Amino acid sequence: RGSRRRCGARGSARMPPAVRLKGAAEAYRGLCEANGVTDKTMTEDPTSVKMLEMFLFNYSKIQALDTFISLTTLIICQQAIQELEGLQGLVHLECLWLCETNISKIKGLELNPKLQKLYLYSNRISTIENLGHLTELHTLWLMDNEIEVIENMEGLVNLQFLNLARNKIREISNSLDNN
Repeated sequence: RGSRRRCGARGSARMPPAVRLKGAAEAYRGLCEANGVTDKTMTEDPTSVKMLEMFLFNYSKIQALDTFISLTTLIICQQAIQELEGLQGLVHLECLWLCETNISKIKGLELNPKLQKLYLYSNRISTIENLGHLTELHTLWLMDNEIEVIENMEGLVNLQFLNLARNKIREISNSLDNN
């Protein structure tokens, strides 16, 4: 439902495409700089950082987020990321965008039970899995993936908005009866 958000549309948190971030320290510095987070903020009041955006960073993996313990929103788009990892310390996360990446498997969200909105569109996901514990989730966007079967949705008791457009699904059957 609603209009599709194109990652990078807001124009913030961008780095020049030529910049290649390699290590966690470099990634951390780039992330802070692109989001206007100063060393002073991270030293004196790191809990004030509630949202981070990453566009055009050339990240190959999710890293350097462990100091942002109060994040409620994380937006990562247009990255070379292949695995959904590095989110364990973000226990307050309510809204997660991981879009236009190379993620092929939904995993690594076990310690993010407060997630209410999850946007995983334009990836390489083929199976809906590892979401049953996200009982507060009410919005799930999985369009533009490689999903063939709607499954493993039983635990998503508060799900209100689901977008599965442009996948390989041929039949809905009764897989959404409990939602």
